[in-house]
Amino acid sequence: MKHLIKLGMALLIVAIVLGMGACKFEDDETGNTSKSGVDFKNYTTKEDVAIYVNNTTSQRLVAFKGSLHSSNLIGGVPGKSGTHGFKKTNVFPTTPIDFPMIFITEKDYTDYKSDLSSLEDKPFTRVYVFYNSQGDNDVVYEISSNLGGTQTVRLINNTNYNVELRVNGIRSNTWLCIKGYDAN
Repeated sequence: MKHLIKLGMALLIVAIVLGMGACKFEDDETGNTSKSGVDFKNYTTKEDVAIYVNNTTSQRLVAFKGSLHSSNLIGGVPGKSGTHGFKKTNVFPTTPIDFPMIFITEKDYTDYKSDLSSLEDKPFTRVYVFYNSQGDNDVVYEISSNLGGTQTVRLINNTNYNVELRVNGIRSNTWLCIKGYDAN
């Protein structure tokens, strides 16, 4: 009888250990860090938070300040996360600053980690943000669920005037000219 109880206990312990191995722990996908090493933790206290975002897409995104360089890494935001706070790090200066926050997918981050600059012209999205080290940063910047995909934008100019679109403002050397409608 004693041997039967010991055998039962041993089988119970083995079942618990095997069951724990099948569990998905918080840090695997939605917790503080990911397999890519990016901090995906949602910081909530005002003393810890630099910037708030709301990722309404289904993509896990990695954020950078200004340019895609490892020294500009801000952190990660899970898909459909609601309001998510990025931690104040040494990326954020002690003076107020505005900059484009560049988002790429976590998959792109892991695939191109050694050559992030190759993604500079094709990020998931850019959001222009303002950070004030001396004040509250209560603005929540939304990452729209309408982003991404294989859609294209068609610009049709039905006027008699030529239209010029410039990338990054009026002083840009990169532009697109859309010819006006010519009835002749």
